[in-house]
Parts: sequence; C-alpha cells; structure tokens
Amino acid sequence: VDGDALTAVLVAGPQHGTLTLNADGSFEYMPEAGYYGLDSFAYQVSDGTAVSNVATVNIRVNAPPVAVDDAYITAYNTPLIISLPGGVLANDTDADGDALSAALAASTSNGALSFNANGTFTYIPQAGFSGTDTFTYRASDGTSQSNLATVTITVSPPVNQSPTAASFAVLRAPGARLNINLAARVSDPDEDALAFMLLTAPRYGQVTIDAETGMAQYVPAAGSLVRDAFVYQVSDGRGGTATGNVTIDVVGAGLMPRAGNPAIRDLVVIGTAGNDTIQFYQSLTVPNGVKVKFNGALKGTFVVTGRIIAKGLGGNDVIVARGLNFAAAFYGGAGNDKLVGPNRPSRLEGGPGKDTLLGGSGRDTIIQ
Repeated sequence: VDGDALTAVLVAGPQHGTLTLNADGSFEYMPEAGYYGLDSFAYQVSDGTAVSNVATVNIRVNAPPVAVDDAYITAYNTPLIISLPGGVLANDTDADGDALSAALAASTSNGALSFNANGTFTYIPQAGFSGTDTFTYRASDGTSQSNLATVTITVSPPVNQSPTAASFAVLRAPGARLNINLAARVSDPDEDALAFMLLTAPRYGQVTIDAETGMAQYVPAAGSLVRDAFVYQVSDGRGGTATGNVTIDVVGAGLMPRAGNPAIRDLVVIGTAGNDTIQFYQSLTVPNGVKVKFNGALKGTFVVTGRIIAKGLGGNDVIVARGLNFAAAFYGGAGNDKLVGPNRPSRLEGGPGKDTLLGGSGRDTIIQ
C-alpha cells in the first residue's frame, strides 16, 4: 500500500525437490528424480519493515507418458488398417491419467503410411513387398512427450503355390538313348527356381536327371524293346512338389520273320499336321500323307505281333481300332481328337484340345 519495494523470503521449502528463491520472487525448482505429483513451498514478502502473511506455492510435477513398442502383421499385398479402440496408444500409459495424443517421428520405408493423432493408422505395403517395415512415434500428454516407440509391421510372404508336373509319353527307336527336357513339362505359378529328381527308376533302363536344368537322359538296357517308364519329381524349395510319369515306347521294333507272312513287332502310324482319320481293321487304311514306319520295307502282307501305335501331329484326328485283338498306344496330339481303343489293354492319350477317348474291353490307361 505504501509503495515500498518488496522482497520474497522463503518460509518452508519443497518436500520433493530443491528450490532456489530469489528476492525478486523468481525461483528455480528441480524435482527429485522419478518424482511426479504435487509439491509446494511457502514464502512471505517483506517491505523492509513488516512481513506479509505466509503464502503457499503449489507445483505440479508432470509425469511424462510412457510409449510401448507395437507389432502388427498383414498379409501379402494387403493393406493394414488399425482403427479404434486399437492403435499405437492403446498400450501406452500416463501416470497422471492425462489424455494422450500421438505424433509421428519417422515414417515407413516399404509402404505408404497415414498416421492419425489418436494412434490409428493405415499402412499400404508396396506391391510385391514382404518382410518387416517400421515407423516411430512419440506420445504426448499436452505437457510432456514420451520416449520414442517403434512400430514394426510384418508383411507376410505370399502363400506358396506348388509347381505342376505333366505326365507324358515319348517314343524311341530300338537301342536309342533319349534326351528328355523335363523343364518344358513343368510350371510354377510363383516362378520359383525348381529342382528335379528321379523318384521312381525305370525297370528296363537307366535315367539320370540334371537337378537344375531338368534334362533327363534315358539309356535302355541292352536289347530292350519293351515299354518303360519312370517317375520324376520337381520341387520349388518352399515345400511345394509335384510328380510326373514319363512313359517310353519303342517304335519300329524290328521285323520278326516267320514262315509265311513276315511279321513286325509294333506297327507305328504317324499322322500329318492336318485332320487325319486312321481306321484299323484286319488291314490298315492309310490316308494320303500319313506315314507308316517300322524297321523294314513295306512289301506284301505283314502280321503285327506287338502293339499298334498311332500318333496325330495336329488337327482333329480320328484313330479307331474298335474290336481288334491288339494292344495299342494312341496319341491324339493337338486338336480335338477321337481315340477308340481295341479289345486289348491299351493307352489312350488325348493331348491338348477337347478329346473323346473310348477304351475297348481291355484294361486301358486313359489320359485326357
């Protein structure tokens, strides 16, 4: 009231920190390490003659938030959308019970991130990316910021799709070795590097397979003129496998002279690239352009003692041997083919196209 100069005098210091009170009323307060809550000190003012009443100064020591690392998983090429009540703040704490907000510190590297103050976010991984991506943030109570927290997002790898392996038949001449490109008969939707191996060995020869290239070499046993087969397996290195059967037929197996009519073991008919109709009766009807091949000259009348083998090269072929007592191997090839087997056990393989395969009264193998 008198306009006298005033000075501040400390009456009681704080309980949970250190205080420096200056005469002009300014002060510096340092709370004890780890303490948060209320603290206070008391003071009076003096005009040099009299002192005032005792006044109390309350100090609220704020507790900073504590942010905890988070981890999420999303599927391959699939956005991750985190909404309330989830979000990165869900596991963060504030000892004072203050409401928290989140602030992005560093964004992701392998995807697009949209981050919100309430801790929710949307993450879109880059196309084709799998692995881990991260971003960092801090929580705030409006007064203090938290420690730096890391959010880890795991983008799962694509679900493995197994390779496929075709079963097919090849022809060989008597005594001839075969090089068979298995790689041309397999595929993998994921374009994984494939490894090849022999699963079941042939009975009448030997097969070696290059594990990387898929090139197989078949060496028949000496003098073998019979059908042989082996099974190969392909693996994608990620648990996916497939198997295929390779059947090896012998063509032109040679003349077998006997008294009367000469004989051939297997009769082989190979069609043209056009639409061929091959009808087997007691005698063979051969259309123009169709080749009849066996090891010997085609003269006079011959008796077939083995099988009849017919193969279409293209077009819509009709190969019929209904009612004959021969074993047969018919291959339609490309096109929409009709194959009708004889009465003996036979193999009918349609190939690409919409085929009609009709077995005879024997035990037949039908491959569409």
